Amino acid sequence: MFDDNNDNITDVEFINIVEHQKESNDTYSNNSEDIEKKQTKKPEYLLLIEWIENNPRYRHLIDIIDGKLNENKVNKVDKITNQIKNIMFSNPEEYYGKSYVTDKVKQDAVVVSRLVNFSNLLDAVGNAPLWFFAFKSIGNIPAFFISIIISAIILSFTNDLSTAINRKSQKSSFLETLGAFSALIILNIIQSFATGIGAELFNNQAKLSQIQATNIVEKQFILRNNQVENIKNNPSPRYLEVKKQCENGEKELNQLSTNNPRWDSLYVNLYGLWQEKNKNWAGYDVSQIPVCIQMNMMREEVFIDYENAQKNYNNLLLLRSETSNDLIFLQDNFPNVYQLHFTSNGDINSGLELVTLATENFLNKLFAGNFSEITLSLFIMSLSFITSFVACLYTWFYAQNQDVKLSWDEELRYKRDLWLEQQWRDYNSDID
Repeated sequence: MFDDNNDNITDVEFINIVEHQKESNDTYSNNSEDIEKKQTKKPEYLLLIEWIENNPRYRHLIDIIDGKLNENKVNKVDKITNQIKNIMFSNPEEYYGKSYVTDKVKQDAVVVSRLVNFSNLLDAVGNAPLWFFAFKSIGNIPAFFISIIISAIILSFTNDLSTAINRKSQKSSFLETLGAFSALIILNIIQSFATGIGAELFNNQAKLSQIQATNIVEKQFILRNNQVENIKNNPSPRYLEVKKQCENGEKELNQLSTNNPRWDSLYVNLYGLWQEKNKNWAGYDVSQIPVCIQMNMMREEVFIDYENAQKNYNNLLLLRSETSNDLIFLQDNFPNVYQLHFTSNGDINSGLELVTLATENFLNKLFAGNFSEITLSLFIMSLSFITSFVACLYTWFYAQNQDVKLSWDEELRYKRDLWLEQQWRDYNSDID
């Protein structure tokens, strides 16, 4: 008449009732006359207790009363352990309701729960390096605890979302259930990619440092090349002014006749005296040097600066090729830039830069098809994708199972309770 899957009496409630009954029996034993009077018609709760005591299916409840299981004496350590367990693992008993529960529904819930737990734990472990290195700049110990907290929050949320899909299968519309399932898929996809990135961070830091050094060196060469081109193509304002004076003077000189009195003075102003055409004007004051001679001297200085800058640039290129290690090259030739981005051991200073670099490197190689360079990270990400896909698929199929939907059916539960109540009333009437 009473099914251990369907009755609403918890173990703790039953224990309290039975203990109360035992205390009452002790009191009755002190006064046999009172017992005989009160046994003429027993209260309903005593009849219920006697029925349960004589039913072998509820023997475990009697064992609890006798102190054999002692489940009520859970210490604080066990409570903390249970709380951690509830965060890390999904509870299969939360995957179905209490209205109608078959053995197969229970067994399938355990299987789905295990699949979900394995997938979520794999993602949590794979994502942990990403969170750790993202906050590494504030210190290793704080970053470690932050990564654990974030992973635990995401793990708990994913478990709750899987449970919610089963709850919504009966109580909500199909679109709401589909929406929750879509959110679960998107979250698992993001976590799977993050798992690959986390593996890249954990396993390939030395390579990432080299990549970062190469990027910085390339930027330094671009900067140096721009400086060289700027010297060549962007002369000083003073040079442009002198050049303009020379060109305007030459234009005016060409328009004058050699017999014009101004021709001689203008020529001297532009080129100096005829006998000074081979004169070395180095060291003279600018006001004493003819205009066009000034322009040529300044042009020669610009050319020399350009040649020196180009030579230094080419020497750096040659030195980089000889070093064949951009991290060492950067440390030797750009020490200030090196200290800004790297530690003395060659590790990247900024955890955020490291995570960004690992993400870009992994995704670029993944979509470019360079699988040989990310073999381990790709394997772990693929494993995460497969386990996530299987877990999501089984969660959906389980939620759509008709027996699972019936387990959440409130109307069925109401009818069941009415039937149980009627059975109890019939039982009481038979006793009377």
